[in-house]
Amino acid sequence: MFIIIPEICGFYDLVELKLTKFYIHMPLFFIGTALADIESWKDYRPLDEIRNLHWGVKILINTPLFLIFLIYGSWKAEGRCLNNFDGDCPLWEYATFHGAIVMVPAYYAASFSIILLALTSDVAQWILSTWVMQFLGQISFTLYLIHELFVEWLETDTYYRMEAAGFDPETAVLYVFLIWTPVLIFVSWILEILVDRPSKNFAYQLDIQARVKRPPPPKPKPAEEGEEQEE
Repeated sequence: MFIIIPEICGFYDLVELKLTKFYIHMPLFFIGTALADIESWKDYRPLDEIRNLHWGVKILINTPLFLIFLIYGSWKAEGRCLNNFDGDCPLWEYATFHGAIVMVPAYYAASFSIILLALTSDVAQWILSTWVMQFLGQISFTLYLIHELFVEWLETDTYYRMEAAGFDPETAVLYVFLIWTPVLIFVSWILEILVDRPSKNFAYQLDIQARVKRPPPPKPKPAEEGEEQEE
């Protein structure tokens, strides 16, 4: 609230203050951490009350959560739709109550909704457990780190070259997406193997060795049928 309140007051010109993106997005980390901690409690798991509801009731809960994420999570800039560059589209006008809802609460609502949906919805968990989503989650950090290099350099230059060659903007954007997206995913995957994964393993081992009370070593996996159990 120490971060959210000044940003909202600055949006409505109650104070002369505009926070940077670093401060605006910081509460999202605390929200995510709090939700993760809730799942690790032994005696009290409040989200289980949502999981144990009837599927019909869960539809009434999960549908608004998904819509909140879909609408507010697509905020491109203040007062603009993701798919409209000449002004507010009608859906955005209604969703923000003609601009009464500012960007920061919309971001928080969208983030909280998708996290809560992922923790309580069986359908969302099934989708997230597919190999495609697991792979994208695996390379998401390296993809986040290098995507600007592709977007601001390679994809932009390719787009302008295609536009100069006579391609219409929609076709040029489609070709740029089809050409560079596989390359971006491949490079992100390589960096995850060579950089991200060893770094995480090193940080984990450093954390274990630095603890006063170390956790017990992991138990060996049970032997497969027809194989002898390793000693």
